[in-house]
This record gives sequence, C-alpha cells and structure tokens, in this order.
Amino acid sequence: GINGRITGGDGAPVSGAQVTIRHVDSGSVSNATTDGEGRYSAKGLRPGGPYIITVVKDGETKTVEDVYLELSE
Repeated sequence: GINGRITGGDGAPVSGAQVTIRHVDSGSVSNATTDGEGRYSAKGLRPGGPYIITVVKDGETKTVEDVYLELSE
C-alpha cells in the first residue's frame, strides 16, 4: 500500500484533498481523501510500478511519477 501526509507550502496539513494512485501498466486506480491531519492511505496495491500519484485540492494539482512499491516496504 501507499500512505502519506499532504501539507501546504506553510507546512499545515491539507484536509479533503483527493489522492489518485494509478498503476501505469495495468491502468488500475485507487482513490483516497486526506483526513483532518492531511493523511491518506491506499491498501491492496500491486507490488512494483510505476505508479503515478496525483493530489487535487481547490483546483491545484500536484503529480508524482515513477513511484515503485516493494513487498514488505
């Protein structure tokens, strides 16, 4: 799985952001929403990758590409 914490430029947590995690090779998608502390979690993802993680909040988008997962990591 993937989990993380989203913060703004001021370091404050970003709640209510939409997080999309897409496995490039298969096209499978997992969605999550950040909580009041800016945290999100997506489980049951395929090992390997690459994954693209996209975060959207109030019309702003941030994308991270080439994310790889390993078993027990």
